[in-house]
Amino acid sequence: MAPRHRLRKKTKNPPQVQQPQSPSSRLRALGAEIKSEYIADASIEVLLNQKTFLADTALVLLAATRIEGALEVAILAKMRPLNSTERKGLFEYTHNGPLCDFDARIKIAYALGVFGSKTRDDLFAIKAVRNHFAHPKAHWSLDHKEIAAICDSLHIHGTITILGTNLDRSTPRGRFMAACQTISSRLKFNIENLAPPSLSNLARSMVYDRLLP
Repeated sequence: MAPRHRLRKKTKNPPQVQQPQSPSSRLRALGAEIKSEYIADASIEVLLNQKTFLADTALVLLAATRIEGALEVAILAKMRPLNSTERKGLFEYTHNGPLCDFDARIKIAYALGVFGSKTRDDLFAIKAVRNHFAHPKAHWSLDHKEIAAICDSLHIHGTITILGTNLDRSTPRGRFMAACQTISSRLKFNIENLAPPSLSNLARSMVYDRLLP
């Protein structure tokens, strides 16, 4: 006698297809990777209140690392969407990425029009300061004559900014940290507020090039 109810075979749920992000959503997600107010971070605030070469070393290395991360995001914003494996293949040392170092990121970001020559020169100056502290031959401080001269050459810390910080820009430490914060924040702003394609190249230049000349 046939059973009243036939057993139904369980059907597997079809695999979920991830919908691609819209361009604006993707840019907002990338911009969110950059901290705009990192001077307010507790660790940074503690270090700013210490006047030692160890505090200067920690500040320089932390600020430079965050600038490198911001450059990675700014470069990605100019590229087609990449998955995590493709991104690692470009930017990570462990994957021999061609853009894994600070120098390469500065050069390619400049070539892509992320910023102008003055910001490029500031970034090379920040990299030079970072290298002094990353490979120390002595107990460097930001007040050291050679390093202070590099900090004095920074351009962007003196430009108009809406960021309110307690940084004393009359000191090498204040100029260095202000430059790092300003560049990171403006990279974030530019990514999250890219001009619509309908704007002319001149209009784009007026809006964005003034932020990162």
